Amino acid sequence: MRYTDRAKKGGEGEEVNFFVIDFDNTNFPSLLLKVLNTLDYITEVSVKVLTAFDGSATMELGFPADNDEIAPSSKIRLQTTDGLFKFFPYRQSALTESLTAFFAGTPTIGNGKIFIFQ
Repeated sequence: MRYTDRAKKGGEGEEVNFFVIDFDNTNFPSLLLKVLNTLDYITEVSVKVLTAFDGSATMELGFPADNDEIAPSSKIRLQTTDGLFKFFPYRQSALTESLTAFFAGTPTIGNGKIFIFQ
């Protein structure tokens, strides 16, 4: 399920777009999260694991030219439901590119959500 919403973020009432993307063990080896057009920006990307993945499944967040630009696999633990993994890249695109989740491993269970704030 993918959906878009607007939210108030911060004490100043700044409105931002955010996107929530569900992912699970069937999305391996990659999942397109969001196409960023020229001059689009992202301010935060967060990952929440709802059902822990089995095995040695890993995830990186980035772009086809740099798979772990936003978050390397060492910063996201798919084998636990503890915590929310947050990254603050404040990145603006110089060209159209695809923000992607890159997975490794062959889990049989696991799911979660990825939150993208613009």
